[in-house]
Amino acid sequence: MNLPFTLSTVGGIIAALVLFIILKRVIGLVFRVILAGVLVIAVILGAWWWTSPSGSSQNSNARPQRTRSR
Repeated sequence: MNLPFTLSTVGGIIAALVLFIILKRVIGLVFRVILAGVLVIAVILGAWWWTSPSGSSQNSNARPQRTRSR
């Protein structure tokens, strides 16, 4: 694995744990587990898309060029 993918995955897991602890007394256990799992999956998929060749590297600043026809 490359470094940005690893760092973002670890960051997502830490964010899920923090969310799990913060919502400890607000909502039930099942909802906390679901929210934490969705957050981890979303961060992992986002990191995978961001580091993939077809992700942000090709089209990060791509804008359609408008040509003036007169």
